[in-house]
Amino acid sequence: MMPDNEQRCRTCGKLLPEGRAAPTFPFCCRRCKMADLGRWFSGDYCISEPLPLPEIDLAAETEPGPK
Repeated sequence: MMPDNEQRCRTCGKLLPEGRAAPTFPFCCRRCKMADLGRWFSGDYCISEPLPLPEIDLAAETEPGPK
């Protein structure tokens, strides 16, 4: 794991002098943050498999309880 003072921007790789305390962490600036967001919106980034949903007991939620 990289020490806190050696964090790099996830978009351009620039060193973040403030590390995790940087206001735009894990990016060096707002521009890199927006570039990353744009990649998600354009489909360049995606989640490769569906996320598992927790099992919900629907019967317990629909049955009226004691009053």
